[in-house]
Amino acid sequence: MSDTETDLCILGSGIAGMLLAERAIARGRRVLMIERGTALTAEQRLAQRSHADPLPFNRSPLRLPHEAPPAGPRTRWDRDYPYWPVYNLGGTTSMFFGNMPRWHPSHFDRPAFAGGVARRWPITYAELEPYYLQAERRLEIAGNSEVTPFPGRFAYPLPPHRLSPSDRACETLFGKGTVLQVPTTRPSRSVGNRPQCCGTNKCELCPIDSKGTALNTVYPAIRSKVELRTNLLVTTLHARGGRVQAVTALDPAGASHRIHARQFVVACNGVDSCLLLQRSPEVPPLPSLGRYFMDHPIIQIAIYDGGVDARPGYGDTAQTGMFLPFFEQVSQDLPVSMLGEIRCGSLAERDGALMRDILMRQIVAEAVN
Repeated sequence: MSDTETDLCILGSGIAGMLLAERAIARGRRVLMIERGTALTAEQRLAQRSHADPLPFNRSPLRLPHEAPPAGPRTRWDRDYPYWPVYNLGGTTSMFFGNMPRWHPSHFDRPAFAGGVARRWPITYAELEPYYLQAERRLEIAGNSEVTPFPGRFAYPLPPHRLSPSDRACETLFGKGTVLQVPTTRPSRSVGNRPQCCGTNKCELCPIDSKGTALNTVYPAIRSKVELRTNLLVTTLHARGGRVQAVTALDPAGASHRIHARQFVVACNGVDSCLLLQRSPEVPPLPSLGRYFMDHPIIQIAIYDGGVDARPGYGDTAQTGMFLPFFEQVSQDLPVSMLGEIRCGSLAERDGALMRDILMRQIVAEAVN
């Protein structure tokens, strides 16, 4: 077993961990960042046409090899919670579509719903708003700062994308002011080394490395200032008196490493952070840990009409618009608000994609009836 001592140790190299590392480094902290995956570059991902990590312990997201898994994460309906993380340097921002809307202020004023912990958030939207502004500026979000889904301060650093024909068709059907550009990390003009979004609807693996990710926004600024150790799978948190004092990690050869730090931050994805806490016997087993995960209900609206401009085509990028009515609660058993994305490339998705298959079945049914 090898031992390491550090000041601040951050577990995970996604956007949350990197933003925190950047702020800590600016305040003179010595930061060690631990990442279970490989330091794949954008070029390597494109060459292999995926974010798949070559390490054996990164091929199964829900459990460690040769170890009985803990109770898996559960949704608010007590179902298994499927998820698709990216175990590489930079985390899941490499795969996400890039949409970055804020939570509705009402989320912070109501208790949790449908079996969750019945208490309100310990912070308010007003307290969080300055941090939204900082994050949006740092990640160079493109959005509409004049027409917004709810009152408040908005100052997106990049202008919004043009609405697509699908967006305009929805606005025709549902009324003026019902569609707004979704805030996104896909740039509406070139920023630094990142070109303007190419609009190919291939955002899960951006073909020109334009979409803002942890790797092409924050990491270049901290690369030479943070100590990074990749290919280390943290298996256990060692706590005493309610504070984590050390962690145990395995390398690909199976060797064990003990890492001590004055302070630890668990910045894995929202599921793996809970699983790590569940695997650590010295961490108090809170009853809500790994439960009440957010669901993603889908409401699909397909337009079949020759009288609206819904012809194939794009705005400046993919998924430029969102429905404003869905920012308000639409049902008692649903969250306070939903992200009503307007998709313009569903039929161009690969075979087996949920949205594409639903629409294809509907189109065939309409054609033969």
